[in-house]
Amino acid sequence: MKISKLNINPPIDEKALFSLINQCDTSVFFSKEWIKVLYNENFEIIGIKNLNDELIGAFYLQKYKRKKIFTQISPPPLCPYNWLILNCDSETNFNKVTFYKKVFKELVSYLESIKCDIYKINFPTSFQDLSPFVKNGFETKLKFTYVIDLNLSEEEILKNMSSERRRNINKGLKSDLKVETNGNKKDLLDLIYKTIDRENLDLDKAFVKKVIFDFATEDNTFFQVAYQEGKPCAATFFVFDQNRSYYLLGGYDASFQNEFAGPMCMWNGILKAKSLDIEVFDFEGSMQPKIEKYFRGFGGSIEMIPMIYKSQTLSKFVKT
Repeated sequence: MKISKLNINPPIDEKALFSLINQCDTSVFFSKEWIKVLYNENFEIIGIKNLNDELIGAFYLQKYKRKKIFTQISPPPLCPYNWLILNCDSETNFNKVTFYKKVFKELVSYLESIKCDIYKINFPTSFQDLSPFVKNGFETKLKFTYVIDLNLSEEEILKNMSSERRRNINKGLKSDLKVETNGNKKDLLDLIYKTIDRENLDLDKAFVKKVIFDFATEDNTFFQVAYQEGKPCAATFFVFDQNRSYYLLGGYDASFQNEFAGPMCMWNGILKAKSLDIEVFDFEGSMQPKIEKYFRGFGGSIEMIPMIYKSQTLSKFVKT
């Protein structure tokens, strides 16, 4: 088994990569369209090949510069994970676990060869045994997201919400607020930009614009924009695949004093995902207390996201 960077621009390894993806994964975050938007000089897709030089796995990462001196490896912007897919043809649990441990052992060696200062890597929820990383000095941590089972009825989903969130939605339904699905992208982008500026969010505006105008189609995204007296006041943006819908971006105009425009956009997004026969709505998590509390109010269940962490920043200061 060997691990190395794949060449997708120029597309030397593209055919093998997307053949693997079609076999193993239907996630919107491993689609050709999404990878095209993500691609930049600091984005890498790592290929995992067997002894016959056949591609059996892939993993992607983004390199960041922190405080101008530290390098960090984390998920790419707006991605919940460093997406990992593996084509394991073993039939027994023993052989599967052995295969995964071998892959992770090789992945540890590859990551350490990059010589990065900070590693913050999220794995899909199906990968729980991260012991090969622990044995090599990584810490394991848990992040989490809230998810809603869209097989539930609208009444059951509402019942699971906090009283505050139900009140927000009821007020919105009784108000003159108008919420449009897949309407004006310029209004959507303006509201997101206002929120990025106001909250000083670590989001690149040019990348956000690429996602909304270059990536988004009705086959992979939808969005909601709320209007009060004809003016845009709040918006939410979602991506989806056949199994799951993700809340990706949102924004609001702080000059409008109402408490229900944002929740109404989110609620309409949940209903839109349900109408598409998607099974799970994912808030894509947040460790920020204010945002976590807001998401929690929608009554989803907690889903844990395994993460590995390692920092070598202190040793860099000592060496210098």
